[in-house]
Amino acid sequence: MERQVSPPWGRVTKVVVALVILAALGALVYSFREALPPLVIACLIAYILTPVVDRVSGRTRIPRGLATLLIYLLFVVVIGLAAGLLAPPLVRQVAAFRLNLEQVTASIEAFLNREYTIGQFTVDLSQFYSELQGELAGLIRPAVSQTLALAVQAVTTVVWVIFILVVSFYLIKDGPRMGAQVEQWVPPHLRHDYHRLRAEIGRVWREFFRGQLLVGLAMGGSILVLMGAVGLPNIIVLALLAVVLEFLPSLGHAIWLIIAVPIALFRGSLWLPLPNFWFAVLVLLIHAVLEQVDLNIYIPRFVGRRVHLHPLVVIIGIIVGGILAGVLGVFLAAPIISSLRVLAKYVYCKLLDIPPWPQEEGQPPMESLSAPGWLQAVWTRVEERVRGESEPRERAE
Repeated sequence: MERQVSPPWGRVTKVVVALVILAALGALVYSFREALPPLVIACLIAYILTPVVDRVSGRTRIPRGLATLLIYLLFVVVIGLAAGLLAPPLVRQVAAFRLNLEQVTASIEAFLNREYTIGQFTVDLSQFYSELQGELAGLIRPAVSQTLALAVQAVTTVVWVIFILVVSFYLIKDGPRMGAQVEQWVPPHLRHDYHRLRAEIGRVWREFFRGQLLVGLAMGGSILVLMGAVGLPNIIVLALLAVVLEFLPSLGHAIWLIIAVPIALFRGSLWLPLPNFWFAVLVLLIHAVLEQVDLNIYIPRFVGRRVHLHPLVVIIGIIVGGILAGVLGVFLAAPIISSLRVLAKYVYCKLLDIPPWPQEEGQPPMESLSAPGWLQAVWTRVEERVRGESEPRERAE
């Protein structure tokens, strides 16, 4: 009996099947797009807590599931204690911040309800203020009438929180097993490159989270000390805001100034005998010095070169990320762009038949080179390849 052998697929069949699979995956992602942000958050929590679980499980020899449960309980306890300790001062600061906004609103109202004479012209802004009040009232009324929708949103948020906790728990518990199963799908001759790419991209994300957190804590502490010393109101809220905004490279400082300078301008210092205008200028100057310290000391030391991108690239990435994925896309724009840069270098080298890992041949790693140095390395490789192909041809002639 003749042995039956499965016939290989042709190139056209492979392309068609690949396109069909990609289309099906795209339709599946689009259908469940509302679940993507919670799923991404669950993956981030698992990514942050997995090294802790690995260390605990490796040193204590306890089962991985039990180690995951213990770390989760500790994580919840720490979050609860932090919330309990920070909640009272934060509530007071937020209440004072609300009063500051009321003072700012009263100042703006007094400014707009006044006539101003410039030479022979008299400008009356009261009509403009009345129209502005009408527009704001039209924006506020729908928000007030959506109480039921807010209640439904609160229930939905609780469900998503439970979903995030459950998914992240199983990602941590069964992460190594899932990684091994994914690796089985990679062709054997590509597994070396798969390991190197995974290591490089993992290093990018690790440096981003660790670096931005350290930079945020350093910047928030500096603002807490210096701005608190000059008497900036709501300093605890503003310091915590500075920590969060450090995850928005190139834009976080501007957003912080947009919030802090009006507070300094309309309320002034808590104890310095300075006019409000000059106090706002002082806050602006102190922040300008801290921004230079951040750019020249904190970021190079804590973040490194793998995640540090050109400000224009980061700004464009933040805008695109906000359009595509909302707040989550804004905060993850920098590491995603850095990961795409690693993949782009790999694809570029493979297209030119250049070894993508030059350090294996005793050369410095590609990510440690600046853009001109990397291009020079690529150009040198191309010249060597062209020279190597031309020498046998000259000998033959």
